[in-house]
Amino acid sequence: MSNQVKTKVGITDVLVITSGVVGAIVVYKIAKLTGLIKGEGETKVTARTTEPGSYWKPQYYKRVGGTIFTRAAAEQYAKKIYDALSWYNDDINTILGVFSQVKTKSQVSFLSDIFFQKYGYDLLNYLYFGAGRLWIDGLNDENINRVISYTDKLPAK
Repeated sequence: MSNQVKTKVGITDVLVITSGVVGAIVVYKIAKLTGLIKGEGETKVTARTTEPGSYWKPQYYKRVGGTIFTRAAAEQYAKKIYDALSWYNDDINTILGVFSQVKTKSQVSFLSDIFFQKYGYDLLNYLYFGAGRLWIDGLNDENINRVISYTDKLPAK
């Protein structure tokens, strides 16, 4: 005779486990939103937005120079990025498509300038935090890291 014990898992057990997992995810997201926990993406965004000479700032292209887009092209790119983020779906492919057209850090800076003029948001913060209406706004750490990794490798001008 074997000493195996059979355990019956009921619907209550499944609901308790599922509630616990969902609750943990919500608590984690709220902790990230409130700054109690910082993800790798937020750390990178904060570093680039607080650095005075960052190429994500509008002053960069004015100081460094280089080839920039036409204003009309930058406004089109800014609109694509703005429209690509929503509370229910983020279109990372559109965002990556825009940044694939960006060839220098001066162009990132010019795009940041136009984005701020049109929408009133810092571009990099908008990409990560969205418009800040919901805790799920903005790109996740993996996708913001993709954007930052690409732009970090661009030449200055």
